Formats: sequence, structure tokens, C-alpha cells
Amino acid sequence: MSMDEGIKNGSGPYDDIIGLPHHQSVKHARMPLMKRAAQFAPFDALSGYGDVIRETSRETAERVQPEEDAWQELDRRLRFLLNRGEDRPEADFRYFAEDGKKAGGEYRTKRGSASRVDLYRRELVLSDGTRIPLDDLVSIESDAFSEMIEDY
Repeated sequence: MSMDEGIKNGSGPYDDIIGLPHHQSVKHARMPLMKRAAQFAPFDALSGYGDVIRETSRETAERVQPEEDAWQELDRRLRFLLNRGEDRPEADFRYFAEDGKKAGGEYRTKRGSASRVDLYRRELVLSDGTRIPLDDLVSIESDAFSEMIEDY
């Protein structure tokens, strides 16, 4: 006879103990359910290891230094945007941003209008207050450059 059949018939191997009361210790208080559940929680012996693996596998880009003619073109475009007076068009400023945790970084693009160049800090300041280091600036793109003449 199987155990299931014994339970159905009421003649199983544990019939003698099935109705007995659960043992309660007189020395120790009953453990709260939250602590009891914590006993069966998965154990993470290497806590934080997954974060380290993700950080190690995260890709960063290397900084590429523009050639001299590229620097001249950036300077020309920047002067064109800044010399427009109050009517400064918006442009996409692409620059390299250092990664704070590992070597390298990423290339970002910020859309805005150029406000001024801070020569002391060597930064381009956009109208919204964003500061882009001039040495990190890679390209400037704008529809307004179609109006640009050779004087700039």
C-alpha cells in the first residue's frame, strides 16, 4: 500500500503521531516569522561581485585627439556662433567626457547655443550654464553653418 492510499484510508505510517501537539520549548521563545523566513533566504557569499563584473565589462571609449585642421575648423565654427550677437543659433556640441571610475570615457552630444568662452578655465559655456572643456570638444554641427562665409 502506498503512502497516499494510507492517508486516504486513515491507516498511514504516521497515524500514531499525526494528531500530537507541536513541541514548544520552555527555555526559548518562539522565533518571529520574519527571522524564521530569513533562515531560508538565499545566501550571497560574494555580495557585490555582480556589480564588479558589470563595471569591469562596461565599455569605455578612448579619447581621440583631433588633427590641427580639425581644431582650426572648430575654432572657425565657434567664432561664427559667438559673433552672431543675441541671435545665436542652436548647435550640437560633441565632446569627450572622462569616466570617473575607469580609464577612458564616452562621447556625448549636448544641444544648445553658445554663450561665451571662459578663457581662464578654457571652457565653452552654453546658454543653459553647461560647461564643456575646449580640449574635449570634438565637433560642432548646426544648420546655421550653411550661412557661414570664409571670413570666419
